Amino acid sequence: MRLTHHGVALYNRYSAQREFYATPECFPWSAPIMFWLVTDMHCAMLQYNHSAGELRKVAECLLKQW
Repeated sequence: MRLTHHGVALYNRYSAQREFYATPECFPWSAPIMFWLVTDMHCAMLQYNHSAGELRKVAECLLKQW
C-alpha cells in the first residue's frame, strides 16, 4: 500500500527531526491525516517497542480503521 510506505517514511523523518519542533503540530506534515497516522504510530512504538516490520503493520491497521 503506497500510503503505508509514505506513512512509515514520514514516521522515520518525524522521529529524526521531532526535536527541532516545539510540538507535533509544528512539524511540516504532508497532509492532515499524516499527523494522526504518525503520532499514533509513535505511541504504538513507545508502548510496544515495535520493530520496523511491526510498525508497518500498525500503519496498515490504522489506515484500515479510517
